[in-house]
Amino acid sequence: MIESDRANLMDSERETASVSLLPGLKALVHEMVLMVRDHIQLAVAETRLAVQALVVILVVAIMLAVTLLTIWLGLSALGVLYLSNLGFGLGTAIFCLIALNIVTVGILVLVIRRQFTFINLETTITSLSGTPPGNTTEK
Repeated sequence: MIESDRANLMDSERETASVSLLPGLKALVHEMVLMVRDHIQLAVAETRLAVQALVVILVVAIMLAVTLLTIWLGLSALGVLYLSNLGFGLGTAIFCLIALNIVTVGILVLVIRRQFTFINLETTITSLSGTPPGNTTEK
């Protein structure tokens, strides 16, 4: 009789334990859903702010580029006037300024080409392809 009482007691304890765990589990799942929703809403809000900031940066950069272009054109005109006042012909002064612009463009192109080495993402591509860094072979 003691064995049957002990078995009945254990069964009732199991039922009580499973019943008492169910509300806790439901509450935990509910909290997790709320937390995931909050994280997604935060990510969406931050992304929206980041996009708005990038649009403002782009607009200001375009305005800055236009302003710098007008400054460069003004300085170029002053350079032509200065060279013509020194006794150079107008054509020669314009040619000197064109040569200066070509040299400036060449320097800027070299700077941009050197920056392409940082855009290559060789390490990332190698790690994503699954090839060990030392075993890259050219085909």
